[in-house]
Amino acid sequence: MIAFAQHPLLGQELVMRGGTCLHKLWLPRPMRYSEDLDYVRTTAGGVGPLFDAIRDVADDIGFDAVSTAVAQHPKAILRARSTAGMPLRVKVEMNTFERAPARPTTTRPLAVETAWFTGTADVPTFALEELIATKLRAMYQRSKGRDVFDLWLVEHRFDIDPRAVAACFGPYRPDGWSADLAIANVQRKLESRTYLEDLRPLVRNWPEGFDAETAREVAVRFLMVSE
Repeated sequence: MIAFAQHPLLGQELVMRGGTCLHKLWLPRPMRYSEDLDYVRTTAGGVGPLFDAIRDVADDIGFDAVSTAVAQHPKAILRARSTAGMPLRVKVEMNTFERAPARPTTTRPLAVETAWFTGTADVPTFALEELIATKLRAMYQRSKGRDVFDLWLVEHRFDIDPRAVAACFGPYRPDGWSADLAIANVQRKLESRTYLEDLRPLVRNWPEGFDAETAREVAVRFLMVSE
């Protein structure tokens, strides 16, 4: 994240969002593990120069191999071994379509000091309300408990107005969306015992007060104003 933000091309072209962004840039401390880096491009054009820049950054910070794939959302997989010999894998995904955000983008400071890497940067990202708007879409479109977990964390860590999130939802509203349909969707998912299971290997310290019922209450508060 820092090396990309420092790079002259990647720092201008890639704006970060997604779970890693929320936990690394916005929350006081990360509450769950994520190895994926999700970005949105700021301009159109071929992705070749971006892949070249990612390879250069990966080489500079010690990754051994980079594989790339050009699809609807271009991806790069970075692989290496940690100083302890453990395999490391980072997936970088770039959305090349949603280049008209609801709010102006911003930056968030990030500092890292480890045996592997040390550095600081102001990382380009989206307004928090817009990040949560994309979480509402993800919660609707896929069946992963991490989405409702992130939504619950945001409500409990920030003074955020669901109506401000709803105001950012336009660019991300799926076809056929309605608040009633979205509420029924998340309630049905939360009735499944397995819906929150994807969190088990990702969350080291389960936050007090988080469960399926409190997650449902938070989700409904955000979704009911999302028309």
